[in-house]
Amino acid sequence: TPPAATAAAAAAPKPSAALTVSTVVSSAAAATAAASPPSPPTPTPTPTDISRLLRRRERGLLRGARAGVSASSSSALAAERVELASRFLPVYNPTKVDEMNSRAYVGQFSRAGDLFVCGFQERRIRVYEVNQGWRLRKEVHCRNLRWTITDTAISPDQTILAYSSITPLVHLVSLGNGSGGVNSVANVTDIHEMLHVGEGLEGIEHVFGIWSARFSHDGREMVVGTSDSSLYVHDVERNRTLLRAEGHDNDVNAVAWADDSSQVLFSGSDDCTCKVWDRRTMATGGGPEGGARPAGVLVGHTEGVTHIDSKGDGRYFISNAKDQTVKLWDVRRMSDADVASTRCRVRPLPVWNWDYRYMRYPGSGWNMAHPDDASIQTYKGHLVDQTLIRAYFSPAATTGQRYIYSGSSDGHVAFWDVITGQRVGDEERRPEGMCVGSGEGGGSRATRGSRGRRSGDGPNGDGEALAGQRGPSREGAGRGASAAGDTFWRTAAGGGAQADATRGRGSVIRDVSWHPTQPMLVSVAWDGSVMRWDAGG
Repeated sequence: TPPAATAAAAAAPKPSAALTVSTVVSSAAAATAAASPPSPPTPTPTPTDISRLLRRRERGLLRGARAGVSASSSSALAAERVELASRFLPVYNPTKVDEMNSRAYVGQFSRAGDLFVCGFQERRIRVYEVNQGWRLRKEVHCRNLRWTITDTAISPDQTILAYSSITPLVHLVSLGNGSGGVNSVANVTDIHEMLHVGEGLEGIEHVFGIWSARFSHDGREMVVGTSDSSLYVHDVERNRTLLRAEGHDNDVNAVAWADDSSQVLFSGSDDCTCKVWDRRTMATGGGPEGGARPAGVLVGHTEGVTHIDSKGDGRYFISNAKDQTVKLWDVRRMSDADVASTRCRVRPLPVWNWDYRYMRYPGSGWNMAHPDDASIQTYKGHLVDQTLIRAYFSPAATTGQRYIYSGSSDGHVAFWDVITGQRVGDEERRPEGMCVGSGEGGGSRATRGSRGRRSGDGPNGDGEALAGQRGPSREGAGRGASAAGDTFWRTAAGGGAQADATRGRGSVIRDVSWHPTQPMLVSVAWDGSVMRWDAGG
């Protein structure tokens, strides 16, 4: 099956029961899936005529279930709304929401979209009420940080905010209801409860850091990816670590649940692999001391994985990596752990010894693929260096997850069409404050020259160079962007824009978030700015 056709199947909405968890974790099913082609793609629907939708709206036919329309009709209307909304990318009317004299590392909407959380390096997390004019609901003064905040997570009921750093601790803070005080100072105005990840497990006598943290969908457990090549599952209610899975050969930078069952999860590591885990069988592979085995491994990246986002259907997910690519995966293509280990060791590819924190990607301009690449689509055209850049699927409610979008270390936000793999953007309309451009070297891929553990694991151990640490010249750092004709956007220099004129490239955009139900996108950058974009002209 051609990659584009398989990607089309990934883009088509799937019922949550399309692939049961037992199917994912069953080695027999995985072997059968590897031998058989993926399911045929869903035909692409004919684009809906906008004028017809407007006429239907004027006649009162787009009010859905509120007007007494049947469930099937309501579903059809929802599909029409997705078809219409997915035509417009939120790349217009840049507005500065906030700015701090500190690097922004994390910026995400809550699941309902009424809150936005932004984490800054200087021990601050700000929580904004989106529907109240971006009013500041809470400013958390973080404790026990090492270098920076590495991740944040909001509990499913939106009552608890969790934050992590390069330590074994996760702190929990009450989000309240907005009626209390804004400032949250640990053990002064608020309680910052500590979860001691790994405490009580045998053989855990070392200090490690947490790169990624995610609540389960019932809020009772949390999975974290750490600098000691492991995943930990922690019981939040009892504050007890349930198990450790030492399943990677290097830092685990990203973790994500496959779907709302919270039974299957994905992990991505600096060992260049993505792995699939069954929460129900992890403890049976050797107990809490780290003997759990993954249900499968997906090979294809040639540099460390920086982030993972699940489509939410238990089947597809994407990964962002230091080989300057985003890859789309189908878990039915996963390999057995032993087979994948052999494939990772034997590869006729060059290896570069480079530090992505302050060096250019040495494979820029190369066009090499991993010989055992199991991904179904690869997306190129952004820069992944200096920090763990994040990438996501676009929202299901407004776009049907038609797009993939990512931050970039050159100050751009990149958009791709899931099916075609092409960069997308509006080249005709370029309002003030928006810049469209293209770069060179769109086909670059390389090997895991950065596989070695991050040097120092000190205050700069999260993958960023300390102030004053400079690598080779950054002039012409646009290399590694998309081929001619591909488009991307960034804010223009000046006026709080996410750009750094002293280096000739935009300020690093580490995280970006698309509102789940509105045509709105927010990007956060290392210049401390929080920028909001919409789909208006």
